[in-house]
Amino acid sequence: MNIIGIHFIPTPTWGGGFSYSEALLKALLNIDNSDIILFCEGQSDYFNKHYTNVKIVDMYNFPSFKCKFLYLKVRYRLNHHLNFKLPKDINVTLYSKFYSKLWKKYNLDFLFLTSASIESVYDSEIPFVCPIHDINHRINPDFPEVSIEGEWQYREKYFSYFVKHASKILVDSETGKNDVLNNYLIDVGKIEIVRFIPSNIMNINSNKILPDKINQPYIIYPATLHAHKNHYRLIEAIYKLKKQHVHFDLVFTGNESTHMKDILYTITEIRGLNKHVHFLGFISPNLLSVLYSNAFAMVMPTFFGPTNLPVIEAFYTGCPVIGSNIQGMKEMIGEAGIFIDPWDVDSISNGIMKLYSENSLRQKLIAKGKEYINNYSEKQFEDRIKEIVYDLC
Repeated sequence: MNIIGIHFIPTPTWGGGFSYSEALLKALLNIDNSDIILFCEGQSDYFNKHYTNVKIVDMYNFPSFKCKFLYLKVRYRLNHHLNFKLPKDINVTLYSKFYSKLWKKYNLDFLFLTSASIESVYDSEIPFVCPIHDINHRINPDFPEVSIEGEWQYREKYFSYFVKHASKILVDSETGKNDVLNNYLIDVGKIEIVRFIPSNIMNINSNKILPDKINQPYIIYPATLHAHKNHYRLIEAIYKLKKQHVHFDLVFTGNESTHMKDILYTITEIRGLNKHVHFLGFISPNLLSVLYSNAFAMVMPTFFGPTNLPVIEAFYTGCPVIGSNIQGMKEMIGEAGIFIDPWDVDSISNGIMKLYSENSLRQKLIAKGKEYINNYSEKQFEDRIKEIVYDLC
């Protein structure tokens, strides 16, 4: 009997990060002859409600661990309100010994990480598997969310550690694999491509009514309000189409607790689009499914890849996709979408207009998206995780 730990950090408001982590948990729970222990950080109410077949250890119940959250709160307030900078990676030093003792206490054979948490495994003897979803601090270092306040240095520290010490690295695509190989010295045999299909909206009845304030046709873009998500140029594209007497509402969903929120609200007001641009924040999978199913298109002018889960969610719900012409998106979308230049407002508006003026193209892209989904499944994801676990055993 193998004792496998999974360190589950994301909360539902993380969006794709939470969906990926939950899929990984479900895959591990389906492995025979293994005892799974779920280590979470304050989300035990959710897990106790939804998972009755797993042992749950909420690290928030440990007094020493609560200090971690206190430090993060103090650091945030000092950094953002008093401009007094505390290092982000102090957690590595403070908590690596705590984690190491915890893994030994529960006699883990190995550990799955759900996100890049270097303090979980730093200077620890525990064999571990971790995902690397992107290395955009290397590829797109100019964006603040991967560079400022020590973020670049912190990311570089944990990625360098992971590629050296992890038993396996999980990536979502060939592009993700090549990104890691091109930027770090790593044994190619460590890297496993495990294509992910999100399950949080796949089994939901979407025959529900849209919120009253949203007018059709509308475009949906589910993404945290970060600079690299490029909401700004999508707003400008909708404004340009409005001047051409082509009217769309625009629906943004996702975490709004970023520095971009006020900027985007201001741009929306300046362009006179207050009644047509809707910031819904974090929403339930049920509502998200409704929004996808009734949308004219999902437009994603992001600068980051390689994998963006809204593309797959849109395919599944029959929503056409317009996406950035970056390498990872090209691999994901293939012939099932329209590509635009994320730097160019004209390119974004032209992509929307192309879909608007060619209904046969829209139907073709919906069909192509369904074909894509048929090539991947939750079972394939689970089978790949099983293969990796059996290989480690």
